[in-house]
Amino acid sequence: MIASVFLTPLLYFAAVLSLPATFKLGEAVFSNEMREPWHAFICTASGLWAGLVIGYFTEYMTSHSYGPVREVANSC
Repeated sequence: MIASVFLTPLLYFAAVLSLPATFKLGEAVFSNEMREPWHAFICTASGLWAGLVIGYFTEYMTSHSYGPVREVANSC
């Protein structure tokens, strides 16, 4: 959680500093729309936070410390 919180603003600055003001991803992927650094930031930040949610959900569903696994263990 802490890494995601600290990495989110760093991702924004990395996108702004490393990408040009506008760029094109390619004609096979999108039409001739120009993209900006914040578009790349939104993609990477969404992946970062989705991974965090998936990790917490997986921890809850598979750890013996929480209810779902204990229920299955008790029923066996």
